[in-house]
Formats: sequence, C-alpha cells, structure tokens
Amino acid sequence: MKSYCGALLLAGAGVCGLTTFAALPANETADVRTRTWVWPTRVVWSTNATDAALLVGKRYGQVPEGCFLAGSGCLLNRKSTNETVAVLLDFGRELHGGLQIGSGGRSGKGTKVRVRFGESVAETMADLGEKGATNDHAVRDSVIDLPWTGAREIGNTGFRFVRIDLVEGHVSLDFVRAISLMRPMERVGGFRCSDERLNAVWETAVRTVHLCCQEYLW
Repeated sequence: MKSYCGALLLAGAGVCGLTTFAALPANETADVRTRTWVWPTRVVWSTNATDAALLVGKRYGQVPEGCFLAGSGCLLNRKSTNETVAVLLDFGRELHGGLQIGSGGRSGKGTKVRVRFGESVAETMADLGEKGATNDHAVRDSVIDLPWTGAREIGNTGFRFVRIDLVEGHVSLDFVRAISLMRPMERVGGFRCSDERLNAVWETAVRTVHLCCQEYLW
C-alpha cells in the first residue's frame, strides 16, 4: 500500500511539473478557445436579496469564500410563499460563454434557481416570448438545481446580464462569475474617422463578429 501511494505521489508531482503534455488520444480534441473568468461589475437590481453587493468584484472563486457556515455571500431566502427573491448582475460587456455559481454553507439542500441570460436588461428581465427572448438556438432561461456547498456551471450563449431568481429552498451565493470562451483571432482590418460615435459603432461591430465566431459562424 505504501509503495502504491508513493507511486501516486511521484506521478502527481511529475504531472504538476510538466509544461507540455503528450499527444491527445485519437478520440480527444483540444478546445482552442481561451477560457477566462469575468466578475460582475455592478448589481443592476435586486429584491429581497441579502448582501447582494458582495457579488460585485473579484472574489476567490471557491466554496466557501469565508469561514464555513458563517455566511460570506449573498443570501436568497424567501420569507413568504409569494415573495420574489432575485438579483440581476451586469458583467460590464458582451460575452460568449456561461456562468458559474458557487453555493456556500448557509445554502439549503434541494435548492433550485431560475437563471436568465440577456444582452440587455430588458431581455434579462423578460419571460420567454417577450422582448425577443427565446430558447431557440441557445437556452437563456432555465431552472437548475444547485449543490448544498459547491459550484455549478450553466450556459452557452451570448450575454452581458444575468438574473438569478430563487425558486425553491434557500441559497448563499458565495460567488457568481461569468465564463468567457473566446477563440483567439487576429484583427486583419481597421477603421477610423473623425466621428467618435461611428468609431464606437465600428468597434462594437468587430466584437459582435468575434463573439459569433466561436464553435462556428452564425
């Protein structure tokens, strides 16, 4: 048993020290996109959410963020049956990817939340069928289970804003961060004129095209 454990430790140390990896198996392909974390820049709106401001800015990205069971996140807990408990976050710019939610120790077991992605506040606040909101080509509105203490990832869409509603149970959101997935692409052209508004429109168009060039072209 000792020699087996020793071999595992040596193997782990060897893997951790590697800077390059062996060729992938025949049935495995590397994702060329860059994966980064994007933290919320502001709370646009919240109702009956305790300490929602704790979600803004960079955190550790682990559960728990603070002392276990002591409370270190935004608490979503319904006090009455018909009470809406929700928070709407702004990530500062348009993204392609999804969301990671960290549930802290104060969370209950069997918690469900509704997650809505949107490119605008109006879309994020809308129900399916309103403001052009659909689940047709990407699921932007869904109800998911959260772990008692752990992290859950969801989403594969374009968005800037995310709304999280408590559906069942209660949850301490230790952190909420966006997952940006972007294919590295070289800019091969440019545009510049004396009208700064038009220059800003151009830059928005360039980023929009880039966001739409991930797995395939839209």
